[in-house]
Formats: sequence, C-alpha cells, structure tokens
Amino acid sequence: MQKLRPLRPAQWPAPDRLAWEAAFTPARRLFSKVGAGAHLRPRTRDLYRCGYGIWMANLARLGELVDDERPAARVTAARLDAMIAWMRELGHADSTIRTYLMSLHSALRLLDPTSNTSHIIRPHGRPLTTYLRAAPKPFAPLDTEDVMRRVIALHQSGKVAPCPRTRRDALRDAALLALFLRRGPRVSTVAAMRLGTHLVEQGDGRLLCRFGPDDLKTRRRLSWNLDAECAELMRDYCRIARPGFDGAAGTDALWLNEAGQALSVPQITTIFRAHIHAWFQIEAGPHTARKWLRSTAARRSPQAAFDAAEVLGHTPQVSLRHYAEASEIAAAQRLANHLRALRRKSESLAARLFAEAELTPQPGEPIA
Repeated sequence: MQKLRPLRPAQWPAPDRLAWEAAFTPARRLFSKVGAGAHLRPRTRDLYRCGYGIWMANLARLGELVDDERPAARVTAARLDAMIAWMRELGHADSTIRTYLMSLHSALRLLDPTSNTSHIIRPHGRPLTTYLRAAPKPFAPLDTEDVMRRVIALHQSGKVAPCPRTRRDALRDAALLALFLRRGPRVSTVAAMRLGTHLVEQGDGRLLCRFGPDDLKTRRRLSWNLDAECAELMRDYCRIARPGFDGAAGTDALWLNEAGQALSVPQITTIFRAHIHAWFQIEAGPHTARKWLRSTAARRSPQAAFDAAEVLGHTPQVSLRHYAEASEIAAAQRLANHLRALRRKSESLAARLFAEAELTPQPGEPIA
C-alpha cells in the first residue's frame, strides 16, 4: 500500500485556504462571529484537513485544481470516481476510502455551507456503506480474565524486580493494561489522563476515574470507581513506580515514559501490543480490549452483554451482535474440542492396532 500525501492548506487555492481559516476563527467576544468549526476538537479538525487535502491532491493529479471554482462546485461525479480509482490503485481498502469521502463532506460543510454536498455520502440516494464495504478484521476473542491473570503476574514480578527500570515499567504497564481490560477506555482518553483531574482518590480511599465532555469521543460526562483489583495495581504504580520516572514531580500526566514525558497514543499502543503478543502470540491494540469485554460478557450471559453496553457506551444492538458472534465462536470452539478429542482417540487406537498387527505373525511366517 502506498501512502497518501495530502496537500497542506498553504498549497490550496486562495478561496479554499481563506474559507478554511474562517471556519476555525474563534470567538473574540461572547457575541462576536465565530467560525463554524471552532468548536471541533483538534483530532477532528486534523481528520477533516487530511480528507480535504487528499481531495486537493487528487485534483492536482488530474490537473484540475484551479482558483476560480467554488469548493463544492469542484466535487463532480467524474472527479470523485477518479479519486476512488486512484486510492484503490495505491492499495487502500474501501473502508479507508469511505473515511476520506466522509471527511471531505464534513470539510465542505465548513468551507461552503450553503451548497448541497449530500451526494458525496449518499451516492444515488444510498449510504456509502452500500458501495464501499468494510472488510471484516480478524479478531481473536480472548477472555478478559485470562488476560488479567497475565497482568497480575506482570504486576507481581514488577514488585520484586531488582532493577528499578524493570520495576517501574512492569508496574506501569500492569496498571495501564488493567484499565483497558476492566473498562475499555479509548486510547486517546487514557493518554490524556491527569492526576487529580481524571484520576482522583476519594475520601473513603476509593479511586475514581472522571472524564468531562471534552475528554470523550461521545461528548458526555463519565465516571467510575476502579474495582479493588485494578485499584491496587493503580496505587502501586502511582506510589512506587511513577515517582521514579524523571521529572514526575513536575507534571500531572498520569502515564510517563523514561524521559518523564506523558506517554503518547503510539507509545501506549506499542506497550499494549508488545505484552499481548508475548503472552498470546497475536497482534492486538488497546481498542481490541473493548471487543474482548463485549465478547467475554456475551459469553457469560445476555444480561452481562447489556451491562457491557452500559460500561462501554454503545447501543444494545451492538451487544446483541456480539452476543450472537460469541455464541457462534463458543459453538465452533466446542466442535473443535470434540474433533480434537476424537482425533486423539482414533490416533491412539490406530497406533495400538498397528502395533498388534506388527506383532501378529502372518500365515506361513515362522514364529520367533
């Protein structure tokens, strides 16, 4: 797959560049004019800019990037089809193409709000998913309690590790993984956690995770008390390991690296992937923990599946789908176990019969 290189805003035609800057103009006074996208989070803004930059790169490739067209007027069916064909030639999946088209549509709503651009996300009056389907991703349905046992073992080994760095890393990683396995927060939310703001020790000694609308993708408030097992790991990290990182006293970032800086999203992802691969020989990132929580709960009972919906903040329909998937997986596992047992039985029977045949003299053979 060849990487896409979006055109930067400085390379856009002047009307597009000025419209983009105006869309993100913050309010200087309470009732002054504000850009239509000023309320968007930086990550959302970056996604829109990238999608529109890919569109600009497509037009430049076609030799059709000119200054005298309105942003929405440039979006013709032929140019959209050319962009899709170009991205497929570069090896990008339909799900990726769909994401960029949706980002293009969202960007145009900011740049040219009076124009109708619904045809981008509803070609022929039908949603993009009708034409650009996402390929199912491979998913190893680990039981969260099986993974949690490995996390506890990591924590215990860290507490007795003679090397300070090994101890710090083990206690940090155990607390980090436990948080994903127990509550399934999004990795960007975890990376932004701050002591005293997002992790708070209450008067009764319980640890509270607390997030506001600006901290979550769903734009709602969310808080929960850590369970006893997870809280123990978090306390040991905060009291034993975290103070040992360089510069820990000068920052309120919860998760630190050896340089005393807050762990980034890629760093947290690397930590999670490394441990899961070492333990189970599979590739899985932090977001997979949300699937493990759903599938584990669904295997327990339908009610547990709906409890997972409440914990993770998704709809009951998602829980029902995972309950069905988990039931199918469990049935397949039972069948595989049964076939394996039959195979072992037949192999042992065949070996015994073969040995007896070797020892039984055939007619005309001398008896030793």
